[in-house]
Parts: sequence; C-alpha cells; structure tokens
Amino acid sequence: MTTLSGWTIDLSTSPRSIIIPVGDETATAQDQVDTVRKLEDQFLSMGHPRLMDASGKAGGGVTGIVIELQDCQYLFQARSTVLESGTVTTANARGVVLNDSTALFVTNLVSRGDLVLNSTSTGYATVIDVVSETQLKTRPIIGGTDSRWDMADAYNIFSYTSAKLTSGDLFAVDSVGSPIDSVLNTFGVGPAFVEQDTSPSATPPSVSDMWTTLQTEAYPADGVSSVTPIQLLYSINQMLSEFQRTGTLVSVKERDGATEAFEITLDSGTAPTTATQSS
Repeated sequence: MTTLSGWTIDLSTSPRSIIIPVGDETATAQDQVDTVRKLEDQFLSMGHPRLMDASGKAGGGVTGIVIELQDCQYLFQARSTVLESGTVTTANARGVVLNDSTALFVTNLVSRGDLVLNSTSTGYATVIDVVSETQLKTRPIIGGTDSRWDMADAYNIFSYTSAKLTSGDLFAVDSVGSPIDSVLNTFGVGPAFVEQDTSPSATPPSVSDMWTTLQTEAYPADGVSSVTPIQLLYSINQMLSEFQRTGTLVSVKERDGATEAFEITLDSGTAPTTATQSS
C-alpha cells in the first residue's frame, strides 16, 4: 500500500475538498484510494461520511479501478511560483507581444502555457511562444482595464503545471447523489485529466475476476438514487451478519464489527412493519 504525504481534507464546505499538495501533479488510482482511505480513518470516528467509493483492480494486465468521490472534489493546491517579473520596454497595442529588454525568459524557464499577469491593467494572458530572452508571444490580454502591453506596464509570469490522475474512471457526486466535477480548477494548475490504460495488453476483467477480486468496502449514503453493486452487496451482507438493535434503532456495522456503516429506524420496537435508513 502506498500513501502520498501532504494530502489534507477541508470539511468546512459541501462538497468537501481533498487538497493535493504541490509536487503531487500525478497520482495513480491505487495511490488515490490508499491515501484517501488513510485520511478517512482520521475522521470517520467523528461521524463524517466516507469521501470515496472504489471498486475494481489494477495490475496483471487488468485495468479499471473506478473511483466515485462522495460529496467531495479533488483540489490541487494553487501553484504561485513567479518565473520572471519586470516592466514592458516596448509597447504592443494588440496585447500579444511582451517585450522586456532586461528579462531572462529562457534562462528562467518560461514556457508555453505559463500565465502572465499584467499588474498595471490587472489583465492576464497565456504564453504561446518564448521568442528570446527578452520577448514573448502571448494570447490577447483579457480581464483588465485594457488589452494592451503598454510601456512601463508591470508584469509577473507564473508557472503552469498540468495535473494528471490515473483511474479506470473517476466520478464525483454531491451530498444528494447528483453528478459534479471531480476536480476543482485552481490557479497555476492546468485542467486535471484522467489517464486510462489503453495499451494492447490490457484486457477487460473476466466474470471470474469480478467475483474473486477483493473489493473495497463501501456503502450508499442515505437518500441517494444512484448506488454501485459493491455498495448494495456490502449493505445486504452486513444487515444479515453485523448489527446491533436498541429499541427502534438498528446500527449496522462494517466488516470490523465496530464501525457503524449506517442506521435503520424501525416503526416499532416490538412488532416492526417498516424500516427506513436514517444515516
């Protein structure tokens, strides 16, 4: 099991955020599952619901760990490294060429895709070509008081990082089970994408694989309309084998026999006729 260090959780909002630190621009599906499960252990005892459901396996030519984030999203920590700063020494009315005779764009590793902030006009643009140490081509400036590179305009260039998450499939739902984006956009980080194994050696799991591969324990949240087969199977099994009843309240336990998976409320403590999931 590999867990990635520095990952944290923000529980103050809904959806919640799994914050991925600077330096972790890539994460395999198994690393994501192992790391989030470790984080969950720290707060599940405080009554917070799970962050993730996961099923499937990877390795041995078989791909397909499917991840569904539960009322949470991945959030890559903003990258704010300034590669170069200075002032414009030759104006460009179209706002697509940045000239600074004192700059060191090549030396300071400015590259295509980096972000340029015009601090004077508060506009911004994307670098499309590093022409020389002293000249850049950019996309037209947007968002500021004007769309030009004027003489003496101050600027800062921030590095841009592309993020990559590997998974069979990556989904996210909100607190009522409606689909949401699995990754929040943050400054300095490109749109994260999910990379799937499409190599010729990869083969879909057989029926035998599906029934003999260990699955991550998971349960559906109360009231959601979309659930996975794994969630249903664990719920049925645990209701039949691991529960504690007190009056009209039935506490269904997880496989460890101690952690509560969910609660069922009965309409009567002596002769129940209906049951409703309550957590």
